[in-house]
Amino acid sequence: MEDRIKGIINAKIKESVSDTHRINEIVKIINNSIKDLSINDAIMLGIIIGRVYNSFYYQHRRILGRDPNDKEFYDFLELLKDNLTELVNTIKAKLK
Repeated sequence: MEDRIKGIINAKIKESVSDTHRINEIVKIINNSIKDLSINDAIMLGIIIGRVYNSFYYQHRRILGRDPNDKEFYDFLELLKDNLTELVNTIKAKLK
């Protein structure tokens, strides 16, 4: 891996672990949904949600030129809640 890419990834890791408040809010949303999932399914759900969150965050930076504010983050959580059952059911169906 190129050194510049490594530096960006390392910075993102540090940024991600410092933003535990938002991570905890996402965990609260999905906590009940993962109780019936295997560890592999739960990890898959986490990766999918991480990719969607990354898109949410990136689009704010790209389109609006700023990080999402708290209201926008809570709007994202509502969108996540609205789609969570479908995500879980899709994961369960695809891995069986």
